[in-house]
Amino acid sequence: MRRLPFHVQHIVERAMLALAVQPFTPPLRGLLRATYQDAMWMATAEGRFAANQTRLGDGDTRTSGYGVLNVGAGIRISKRGLVHHLSMHCDNVLDRDYRDQLSVVKDFLPQPGHGFRLTYALMY
Repeated sequence: MRRLPFHVQHIVERAMLALAVQPFTPPLRGLLRATYQDAMWMATAEGRFAANQTRLGDGDTRTSGYGVLNVGAGIRISKRGLVHHLSMHCDNVLDRDYRDQLSVVKDFLPQPGHGFRLTYALMY
């Protein structure tokens, strides 16, 4: 099975009487993910992005746009009626320093650098 989903999010304010931009309004954001999966193997790569935030509400601060790469791979093995699933994922592979417009601590701390997850699941 091969999939290539693409998601884009953009909040359009429709408050007719509002003269100012509402706080914590996110900029254009998106996700592009490619996934491969067969009976035994799985692999995924995804890119997350956000545009610069220049439309600021009360108390908001300007944030730069960003792009982040995440990857993962896994294996599924069936033995004696049990399914063992082992996977490893790395988020922010390139260790990009970025700040999310919707984070309440963005002015003090950037988003996490690269991180790893090793997951084992036993299905019976």
